[in-house]
Amino acid sequence: SATARITLLQAIGGIGGPKALEAVKAALGDKDPAVNDAAVRALAAWPDAKCVDALLDLLAKTEDNVHRVLLLRGTVRLLGLAGRPAAQTIAIYKDLLAKAESPADKKLVLAGLGAMDDPAALKVVETMLAEPDVKGEAELAMVNIATRVMGTAGDDAAAAARKVIAQTTNDGVKRQAQAILNKLNRLKKGRK
Repeated sequence: SATARITLLQAIGGIGGPKALEAVKAALGDKDPAVNDAAVRALAAWPDAKCVDALLDLLAKTEDNVHRVLLLRGTVRLLGLAGRPAAQTIAIYKDLLAKAESPADKKLVLAGLGAMDDPAALKVVETMLAEPDVKGEAELAMVNIATRVMGTAGDDAAAAARKVIAQTTNDGVKRQAQAILNKLNRLKKGRK
């Protein structure tokens, strides 16, 4: 019955694993809308990053706004766990930003990008600084990334911090950006 399939999808979605993933993918095409919904929700809440590609495929196809939001949240959450090369993850985030349908979607993606520790993520976030609806989140993401990369990419971190200081109206973000510059300056003085 549909009720039994829904219960099964909820259970196996919490367990994960390759066989469970195949069962959830198969249920995505179910004729019963409730079963299909349960499959989407199970996929969006998947416990490991093995289903990122399936989430991206489904996200590109779905016309249901609730499913789109759930899939986007699941994708961003799992990209942080994916273990894929940083360049590939950043490219996915860039694509998600380009396809984002609302400021809330962009904010979600920016939060994911803000957890990156690769200076290339700064360039993607920088494109969002000019968008008033997400400017604050973009500034915070820039500061977060700069904090993570200042030990390996000090010049990129300093440039990002200066850019944020020059344009932000948020005193807390400005202080965080200034703290990055101060720390980088102390590191430079310590090397001399």
